[in-house]
Amino acid sequence: MSISSKQLICAVSTLLHIAVRKKLIHRRSSLIVELLLHHSISVSSAVSGASCVATTVLVPAAVYFDPQTVTVEAGSVVTYIGQARVVEQVDAAGVQLAWRGERTTETQLAPGEPVTLGEESYVVHIADGSRLQLVADRSAYAAQTAQIAAFERHVNGLWGVFTVSVLSVVFLAGFAFLPSRY
Repeated sequence: MSISSKQLICAVSTLLHIAVRKKLIHRRSSLIVELLLHHSISVSSAVSGASCVATTVLVPAAVYFDPQTVTVEAGSVVTYIGQARVVEQVDAAGVQLAWRGERTTETQLAPGEPVTLGEESYVVHIADGSRLQLVADRSAYAAQTAQIAAFERHVNGLWGVFTVSVLSVVFLAGFAFLPSRY
């Protein structure tokens, strides 16, 4: 024995109306269940039993819910999902809300490597091993790192000249005190 969808809807509707009459469930609960079924169902009682007629009709939301009318304009503040939001734009398509909030984003950073945060691209510079700097101008960063590398090369060259000079002085002083063969 198979049951059609209309017979099933009729049976569910009849049970809902009986439960409402006997005050087993609240009237609003049964209306929400009927709304979920997307059917407008009418039940009539007869002496021999209940008959059911089910038709597929979309029912306006105002039948089930108490609609509220709110007037807003651009720049006004409304509460949405428990937070204050600013109305940015109102047009026939809808209302556009804006708000600021915290958002955590994790990103891997390495010195000298480019990183994109949001829509901006930066170069990472770690100064003194404890301070992080994000540089927006890549060409200025590249020029400065080239100058720093040249300076370090010059300083290392000076240390090399100093080391060779000290070793030369030590060898000359050592050769001066060597005994003569003649």
